[in-house]
Amino acid sequence: MIPIAVGNYLSPAYGFGLGFAVVVDESASPEPDNDGVHRWAGAANTFFWLDPTEDLVGMVWMQYGAFAAYEIKREFQTVVYESIQ
Repeated sequence: MIPIAVGNYLSPAYGFGLGFAVVVDESASPEPDNDGVHRWAGAANTFFWLDPTEDLVGMVWMQYGAFAAYEIKREFQTVVYESIQ
């Protein structure tokens, strides 16, 4: 699958697949990603990512309305990857 480019909507690291962002350049990603990671975020700061390289699924289901409180995503993903190294 080749993701559809979305300009700089997320970052240069991402394209868009079937309903979610797809990492196409892990070196440009602000998160600790591998190429091929699928991710998306929703309302109330819910988010998930699927990493086929690590055989990993990560999810956080918060109920916090201020969507700008988004750093938990990066912090959680960083801790998960550090724990499996």
